[in-house]
Amino acid sequence: MVFAGVFFSVLLNAFANWINRKTKLRYSFSLIVVVLLIAVFFTALFMLLGPSISKQLNEMVETLPKSLQSLQEKIKQTEIGRTIFDEVPEKPQDLIQDKSRCVF
Repeated sequence: MVFAGVFFSVLLNAFANWINRKTKLRYSFSLIVVVLLIAVFFTALFMLLGPSISKQLNEMVETLPKSLQSLQEKIKQTEIGRTIFDEVPEKPQDLIQDKSRCVF
């Protein structure tokens, strides 16, 4: 995390210095311009990609339970799969609370 912070500050500094040299603005104003440009960039990116990401997340929420159910049915078709599903309780919390089933 520290490395990311240092890396980001070095990038900010480099862009601010470049704007400072090209426009003769003071460094502090150049830094403000860089931060604003980054904010505008990520806002535009979010506005362009947000609806698509939202749609894909909604589709995933709809299809994931069906996919998990299908996977569970395929696993239960094997002998070891049936054994596993017979031994494991429906709710994983019950496994922690039911000490009689504990192997250790």
